[in-house]
Amino acid sequence: MIPARLETRLCEVLHKQFRVPPQSAPLTMQRKLSPPSPMPPVAPLLSKKTNRPDRIVPYRSIFVNSYANHKILGLAIPFLIASLLSSSDNLGNRLCAQNPPPPSAFPPDEESTAYLQAKEKLGASSRIVWGEAGPTSLDRWQARSSVEFEGVIVAWETDQLTLVKKNGTGTTTLPGDLLVGITPGWKSPAFERTHQLWLNKDFPAVISSGQKALAEREIPRWQQRLLVTEMIESAVAINQLAVACRIFQALGDDPIPELLLSRIPLPWSTELDHVPPALASEASVWMNHDTPSLRLLGASWSLTGPNRLEAVEKLKELGKLREQTKPTHRLIATYALVQLWRTAPEDTILSSELDHWIQLRDSLPIPMQAGPTVLLATRLEQANQFELALAEWLRILALHADRPAIAKLAQTHSTTLAKQIATLNAPGQPRPNQ
Repeated sequence: MIPARLETRLCEVLHKQFRVPPQSAPLTMQRKLSPPSPMPPVAPLLSKKTNRPDRIVPYRSIFVNSYANHKILGLAIPFLIASLLSSSDNLGNRLCAQNPPPPSAFPPDEESTAYLQAKEKLGASSRIVWGEAGPTSLDRWQARSSVEFEGVIVAWETDQLTLVKKNGTGTTTLPGDLLVGITPGWKSPAFERTHQLWLNKDFPAVISSGQKALAEREIPRWQQRLLVTEMIESAVAINQLAVACRIFQALGDDPIPELLLSRIPLPWSTELDHVPPALASEASVWMNHDTPSLRLLGASWSLTGPNRLEAVEKLKELGKLREQTKPTHRLIATYALVQLWRTAPEDTILSSELDHWIQLRDSLPIPMQAGPTVLLATRLEQANQFELALAEWLRILALHADRPAIAKLAQTHSTTLAKQIATLNAPGQPRPNQ
């Protein structure tokens, strides 16, 4: 058991460092929906590989910090180490169990005729979280505001989300790139069953069930996409990386919102140490694909091996898309630049790279920061910056518990690093060069 005082102190530290209110957390999303006109056949999605429903856990703000702010965690490291060593599983569960119960229904507004008609035709209403727009700043620590809506989603594309609210007389449109969370209501029972398998962490079953569900017709396209991303996450969770990449091809040719694109199965930790030969071969083909997201996928998985130099150039080219206005292109460009962190020598990370890396990571909405934070923690660990690496792994546990593979990796590394730091801080123990 974690002592009560220590647990209270730990919560205070996490609140300061991660801006997570003591009793707040991700907003778990799930529900039921469908679009206005008949949806295109699902067969094309199946042929490109299957996919996942939705359990996108939003974080309602943009988090910003800088290297200097990591010092705040310095005082907390002894407490964190003690807690991890005394009960690593207990701490991991506490940090990962931040998801509150599903939010209660909105106040009983009067339901308009338009809403009732949309509900009858398209399915139950969904809950979405729409984040505040604007650039981030390294000296901004106040959490950004967000707005929650409930309504029947008509369509969700890269540029806008269209829905009918309870008391709406028509449709309401919101910028698609500012959507940071969604709890859908599934139109199809098969989609709902697959989602429940996902919640139960039966990942192999999610993939097989999802394949069957995607064969159904007249399912809203945005629900198909959500299902595909859940299948991708399931494949990653069971270390079927090649399968995850192939499933992603079902989305790759189709422009998708940022929130879904953030589930692209890139190598964020040490996956490049052992790339399956089949995946390496396919990656070399994707690297020259016309679609930017597939070029990103191929180049990222080719950063080791004979195509390394070409992969670096492809990622640099993709990084230039940051200057464009399309939301998905900006995310692809940012992820490409993050992948290039792998090419930085370890002895330059602290001296010349870290502040820029953190600024780049923090320029993304919270749900899109998960992968970059893993890579940041990995590189800090490789540079023997154990305290800073631990801070980033703990950040993942606090903010991204909805990503099973990433959360599990973070818990393992946090426990290992805590023990290592405790050993290094023992009297008479020499510290590695930092």
